[in-house]
This record gives sequence, C-alpha cells and structure tokens, in this order.
Amino acid sequence: MRPLGDWRDGGSSGDIGVGGGRDGVDGGDVGGGGQRGALAAFLGAPVGVTTGCGGGSALAAAAAVIGGAYRRRPDRRVARVVAMAPPPAPPPPPPPPPPPPPPPPRSPTDGGSTAVAAQAAEAAATAAAPWPPTPAAAAMGDAPAGDVGSSDPLPPLSPPPDVGGGPPAWAALTARLPGLRRSAHDGQILRIALPALASVLVDPLLGLADTLFLSRLGTVALASIGPPNAVFNAVFATASTVLTVSTAVTVAAATAREDVAAAGRTAFLAGSVAAVVAAGVVAFLSLRGPAVLTVMGATPVTATGGGVYLRGRLWGVPASLGTLVADGICRGHGDVVTPLRIGLGVCALNVALDAYLMFGPPRLGLLGAAAATAAAQIAGFLAYAVVFSAPRRRAAYGLTAAVRASLRLRQHLPPFAIAASSVLLRQVANIGSWTAASAVVARLGVVPTAAHQLALAIWLLFGFTLEPLAIAGQILIARTVGRGGSPVPLTARLLTFSLTAASVLAVFQQVAIPRVLPLICADSAVVSAATTLLLRGTASLPLCAAVWLMDGVMYGAAEWGYNARCLLVAAMSALAGLAAVSLAGLGGGGAPAVWSVMTGLFFGVRAVGHAWRVWGSRSGVFAEARRRAQKAKVEGRGGGWPPPRAARRQPREGGGR
Repeated sequence: MRPLGDWRDGGSSGDIGVGGGRDGVDGGDVGGGGQRGALAAFLGAPVGVTTGCGGGSALAAAAAVIGGAYRRRPDRRVARVVAMAPPPAPPPPPPPPPPPPPPPPRSPTDGGSTAVAAQAAEAAATAAAPWPPTPAAAAMGDAPAGDVGSSDPLPPLSPPPDVGGGPPAWAALTARLPGLRRSAHDGQILRIALPALASVLVDPLLGLADTLFLSRLGTVALASIGPPNAVFNAVFATASTVLTVSTAVTVAAATAREDVAAAGRTAFLAGSVAAVVAAGVVAFLSLRGPAVLTVMGATPVTATGGGVYLRGRLWGVPASLGTLVADGICRGHGDVVTPLRIGLGVCALNVALDAYLMFGPPRLGLLGAAAATAAAQIAGFLAYAVVFSAPRRRAAYGLTAAVRASLRLRQHLPPFAIAASSVLLRQVANIGSWTAASAVVARLGVVPTAAHQLALAIWLLFGFTLEPLAIAGQILIARTVGRGGSPVPLTARLLTFSLTAASVLAVFQQVAIPRVLPLICADSAVVSAATTLLLRGTASLPLCAAVWLMDGVMYGAAEWGYNARCLLVAAMSALAGLAAVSLAGLGGGGAPAVWSVMTGLFFGVRAVGHAWRVWGSRSGVFAEARRRAQKAKVEGRGGGWPPPRAARRQPREGGGR
C-alpha cells in the first residue's frame, strides 16, 4: 500500500490508498477504478478528510466522497474488505473497458479546485443514478463489472445505511408499551375468552327466561320469587367464586407443572368441599327457610309462594355446586368448550321444562318453575359426570382411584383453603361495599333508589361481558407461572384486550343508554336519574375492567394474600367515602356522589394496588419475574442496542470516547 499523501499527489492506476489514523489526517487516494477500489475507499475515508481520486470510474469517486461520512477504525479496514470477498474461480474475460478519461487540467493558481469540482460533479451524477446500477449503465462504463485488469468481479455495492432515520411512530410506541404488540398469546386468549363469554351470558339469559315465564302467572307470583332468588343468587355467586375460581387456578398451575396427580387431588378436594357446603345449605334452608325469606323482605302475601319455590329449588343445590366444581376443572385444563355446551343444554332444557310444567298438563305454577330449574341443574351435573367418565379424560385429569387414595386432607387442604378464603373475602368485600352503597342511596328517596337499582343492573350486565378476559387471565397466568415464565408480558397484553373492549362498550353505552332506558322504564324521573348514573359509570368502565382483569391475573399468579389485603383497603376506603357522602354531603350527597365513590375510590384504590404489585413491588411473583428479565437482558444482550448501562460507560477499544 502506498503511503498517504496529499490529494494533489494524484495516484497511479490500480493503486488503492486507504486513509487511516485520527481525525484531521488526510484520506486515501483511489488511484484506480473498479468496485474493489470503491469499496475500500468507502470503508476507509474518515470523517472530514478529503479523499482524492487520481483516476478510475465515477463509482470509485462517488464511493470515495461518500466514505467521508463514516467514521471507522482504520487499522482493519482493508483486511476486512479482503476477507469479505475471497477470490472466486475466474469467469470468462470481460470485454475491454473504455479508457479512463484524462484528469481535468489543473491551473497553477486555483490550488486544484477545478479537479475537486469535477470529481464532486461526477460523484453527484453517480449518486443520482439508480442503485444498484442497471446492466445498461454497466455496459456504458458508468459502473464496471470489476476492477480494471482484474478478473474477480464483486457484487454490486449496497447503498449506505440510513443512520439518520428513526423507527416508525408505531414501532417506537410499541417499544415502550409492549402490550400493544401482537403476541403469541393472542390466539390462546381468544380461544378461552370467546367460549367463556357465551358461558357467562347463559345464567343471565336463563334468569331472564324464568322471569318472562313467571310474569305470565301474575304479579304476586313474580314478586314471590324475589326473596328466594336473592338467597340462591348469593349462595351460587359466593360458591362460584370459591369453587370455580380456586379450582381452576390450582388445576391450571398443576397442569403447567405436568403434575396430573396434583390436578386430580385438587378436583377431588373441591368436590368434597362442594358436597359439604351443599349439605349445609340444604339443611339450613330446609329448617330456617321461612325466617330467611322474612329477612330478605318477604311479606305475608309473598311468603307462601316464596316458600314453595324455595323448597323446590333445594333439590338442585348439590348438583349446582358440583357443576361449579366441574366447570373449574375444565377451565383449569384449558377446556372452555365443554362448559359452554353443557350450559347451553341446561338453558334449553330449563326453558322447555318451564313451558311444560308451568303451562302444560301438570299446571304446577311456581312449583313447576322451581322443579324445572332443579331438573335442569341435575341434568347438567349428570352431563359432566358422563364427560369425566371417559377413560382418556379420567387419565388426563387425574380422576382415578389411585389419585383419590393419595389425597391427604391435612396436607392438601390448607393450600386450597387459602385460595378459597381469599376468593371468598373478595366476594364479601364486593357485596358488602355495594350493599352499603345501596343503603346510602335508599335514604335519598324512592326515585334515587329505583334509578340506582336500574343503573346498577344494566352496568353489571355490561361488566359480565368483560369477565371472560379475567377467566383467560386466571388460566394463562397460572400456566405461565407454573412453567417458570414471566407473567408481565402476558399481563400487559391482557390489559390491552380489556381496555379496548371496555372502551368499545363505553362508547356503545354512551350512545345507547339515552335511547334504551325510556323503553325499559316509563317513569321519566327515574329514567333521567338512571341516565346520569349510567353515564358516570360508563366513563369509569375502562378502569373497572382493568381491575376485574387484574383480580383474575392475581389469582392466576397465586397472589392470594396480597389481593385480599388490597381489597380490604379498597373496601375500607369506599366505606369511609360513603360515610362522608351520607353524613357530610360530600359531592352533593346524592346518588351520583355515591357512584363516584364506588367507581372512582373503590376501583381506583384497587387499580393502584394492582399496578404497584406488577410493576413496582419488590416482592412476589411479578418482582421475581422482573429481576429474571433484567438479569437476562444484561447477560444476553451482547452488542444489541441499547446496551446495558455498565456497557455504555466503558470506553472504546483503543481509547477515545
């Protein structure tokens, strides 16, 4: 390699002088044409250094000029270029290239500016040509296929990288918010949430069908089923959260560990708890049923019909609780289609039996309605029994005699009891807080109370449609944690789904509520007050949806104790806010103030608690997952960007900043 020289030195044809050294050192001369000389000049010229071309092609000159925009280490450039292109087998000799144009004349007085201007013009013309050069341009001599006098052609040069551009706006946003990116979990979320949505809506539709049939028996019959339905709804809602949720989460964690025996023991344990609870409920309501109905508001007019309906429904309580356990077992194994099919079958059978027993030849009235519901519940439990009796299902779910014999209550009951008690506490806190809110509103008069009940029923109905995402969160988070994975990315993606669905529902409610409420209620004062409450509740629906989802995520991560403490703090805050509304007239002291306390304070405290546990706490499953992710990022990033902070502070090899 010829020593460096000033750009006035020119260069002989075929020589490649690659500039090196620090800033301020002259660049190299490209004394010959061809792609290899161009590539060497492109990689070699440092920043701010004039690179001269004593001859050769326009491509070599363009590469020499462009090469001044890049700073590279000079000591390995030529070796790197040569290593990149080992000489292949010689191809057929190319046609002789046209002779290189003579260098422009240099005036003794211009200091070489004429030559520099000519080179710059030639480089600009080359940069304006299409990249890579077309075959026609190569044939014309603007981009020779190889070096002059050389038979080792190189592939066309690539354009310089766009180092000045940044990522698109969406890519930058998803880099900061990973939950917005498409995830491999999307298909799993939808496969669980969509069937679960239909399953969740079965019960409200079933209750609506019963109400429509009973309304044909008269006002007294319809009023008679109010107190017993309130009793059964409280029992089944509490049992559903305890038996279904705790069973599903525990079974999902066991299946993630591929511990079939643990999943089977959980199923048998949950079935045993359901049997004990069912026996206690049936015995208590059989003995104290009339007193319970009186406490629930039954009058002498409705007490007789309510007692008949209560006694008829008691026959289906054990089967109904067993169905809840079976539903949790299927969810834990990721099967949400079987509960959907059985639920739809139960609903259809109940409607058919209602029509036959109430208005058919038996003419049983209220007793027929109760018998139809109980018979449908028993049929659903028998359907689950048939499903679980299949040999393949029994082996996969651990429902064998050997697993049952390995069940030890003293050993296996405490973990299940912890999960069940935490879920039970959540249900009690929810029911207690909303009951206190209803009690405060009841003191305001008939119209606010009616508006509150109407708005709450509609608002909770929309909230039911978001429950399937919490179900998916319970199952998928339990599997992820059971396999030792990080639940944080999946939680972020679930939150994206939940917030999106809640926002769509909120917009729909804002548009539909003023038009639908007058069709439901004829009292204009009640409609106006309920519209105000619903619009306030609709505005907070995304926040509430995030809290409902995070409850399921916490259960899936087995954060039972933390979630219980968070709920207790939120319930105490809500009770304090309700007391301020009732006693001090906070926020005007009306029903809208009560809704602000419940949807803002009650759910807001829980949202802050959940966010802290996932992204800020130093203990728990999520904190451990964050520590593992940070450690893997530091150890495995290598030369990626951005580098770890410690790597950013290290100086470059060879000194310098």
